[in-house]
Amino acid sequence: MSATRSDRQHSPDRHRKGRRWTGRRGLIGALVVVLALELVYIVGANLFLNTPLADWAINRKPEKMLVAWRGGWTVVPGIAHLRGVRLRGQQRPVQWLAEFESARVHCDLLSLMTRTFRARSVRGSGLDFRLRRRLEPGEIDESSGDVPPIPGFASRHRDALTDPAPKAKRRSPWAIVIDDIAIDEVETVWLERYRFAGDGQLNGEFAFEIRGPLAVDRARLTLAGDLTAGDEQVARSLDLDVEALIESVVTEENKGAAFLRFLTTTIQLRAPQANLGFLDAYFRNSSWLGLDGTGAVDANVMIERGVLAAGSRIAAEDASFTFDYLDFRAQGDGRLEGRVAAGDDGPEAIIETRLSRFELRGRDAPTPHARGADLTFRISSPTVDLTELEPTFSMALDLPPSEVTDLTFYNSYLPPGAGIEVLEGTATLAGHLELSTENGRGTGRVEFQGEQIRARFWDLDLTGDVTLTTHLANADVESRRFDLSGSRMALDRVSIGDEEDAKGKSWWARFELTEGNMRWANPLEMDVQCTAQVRDSRPIIALVAQKKPLLRWMKPILAVQDLDLAMGVQSDGTTLIVDDLLLTGKGLEVRADLNVVDKIPQGFVFLDRGPLSAGLELADGERDWKLRRPRRWYEEQTGHVVDADEP
Repeated sequence: MSATRSDRQHSPDRHRKGRRWTGRRGLIGALVVVLALELVYIVGANLFLNTPLADWAINRKPEKMLVAWRGGWTVVPGIAHLRGVRLRGQQRPVQWLAEFESARVHCDLLSLMTRTFRARSVRGSGLDFRLRRRLEPGEIDESSGDVPPIPGFASRHRDALTDPAPKAKRRSPWAIVIDDIAIDEVETVWLERYRFAGDGQLNGEFAFEIRGPLAVDRARLTLAGDLTAGDEQVARSLDLDVEALIESVVTEENKGAAFLRFLTTTIQLRAPQANLGFLDAYFRNSSWLGLDGTGAVDANVMIERGVLAAGSRIAAEDASFTFDYLDFRAQGDGRLEGRVAAGDDGPEAIIETRLSRFELRGRDAPTPHARGADLTFRISSPTVDLTELEPTFSMALDLPPSEVTDLTFYNSYLPPGAGIEVLEGTATLAGHLELSTENGRGTGRVEFQGEQIRARFWDLDLTGDVTLTTHLANADVESRRFDLSGSRMALDRVSIGDEEDAKGKSWWARFELTEGNMRWANPLEMDVQCTAQVRDSRPIIALVAQKKPLLRWMKPILAVQDLDLAMGVQSDGTTLIVDDLLLTGKGLEVRADLNVVDKIPQGFVFLDRGPLSAGLELADGERDWKLRRPRRWYEEQTGHVVDADEP
């Protein structure tokens, strides 16, 4: 009985040991199953990562989207380490490529069941990113090899093969969600012609649905390196910091500028040398105005849903600028300040530039014709919406008195057959212009001050001082037409031909344009009416009477002083026309209708001095006096009625 009691006492221990063994055996079994599954996962997943099986499973339509890598490995389910990663795709507007030297991807495997690739985190290094615009069928590719090549996409053109007509959706499209991405060693970013090379970092999160919306909740890109456009260096030692947010947008439905409506970003940029040509975007619809330059740039630009925000600024120090207006080009050194300022009528973009020293030249001229200091121009625009295709702006330019180094430059604006030529002298040029693209109009003035200007008019040599004040009113900058009414010109100390510039004998004149307009061309085209007070008739008589001596009774008219002059002047760029010239005073009357072609004056002249009068015909370089009924002869030739009795 005692043995039986002992067995009973020990039976609970045996049961407990049995349960422990059973538990251990279950744990060991579960562990074996887990290890077996892990082994199956490791073998299967690594085979998947390193055999063509992955390419077969993923890249069913590589012409649209390609995901590839050279090799990889995984131990923990959902976490893969990849080498030589290549992502490539194309939509209707663009083609793109992203290559990583290495990447670690932590993805949610269960989300694949809902056709969503969700990455909890992506860590990569050695990024090369390329993007280029696609061309319409038949559009000529003028990139000259500047845009990035994308292996696998031989053509940039859209075609029916790669862009089939959209089909009715049969099932939900795949979505890609990246919760956290961090890329270091961003080596290349190549967007169209613009190529960055250096080092950088990219951080952010985004969501993208195939053929659907794109959203970037946060993104930050920092770059340090050089930026080029083709063979041209845009920025050297660039330091760029971009923070961006993109609201959910379907890119194929919001192309080009419309995409900016969904973009909010802050761009900080510093570079010891950068190209300022991007500022010319404000003038893209104005062929008569342009701005370019290089310098040390410091910028902070804020964009809210495609609109420049107040507080945005840009500064360029130690800069070299090129400023184009009509056919003129100002080049020099100075500084630029740009900002977006808040105003009563909304924000306004302002660019102010001062050239501490500069040269003026024709756009295609090899040498400058003027030089000076402190040229300033201010450009302002109420258009801060970057989606506006035709931004409006106003410009104010101040040209301080500047030395004219080559007077012969202006000969190209004179009618080539008029026989007018500026030879030499000293002069200064100054002016102020205000122009607006909102109404296409402008105003201003140009002042020219010359001393001992030597010129040739037909075969007559003239030397004297010139003061010209040109008033520009109601200027139409697109058609290059200017209203010159109110402009004045003063001629002083003028010697005519070989005469001595003796005291009291030098000639003078004061001209005013009562009405008229000019079209800025090369040469100029004009139609003006002017009046003048002149010392005497010597230049006019000398011009019309060359090669034909004056009649004896006419010589005293050269001494008649303080005369009034009125005439019309027209030029179509080739022919100079002097219409209905009338010179009067102290019993003297001179009328003329003339035109000059190939430097030869043609036309008719009438001279009246009291009881005596005469006509003069100029034709083919010859002068022919008309003494019989000259007044009637002049009326018949010109169609002008002369209100006086025939002597």
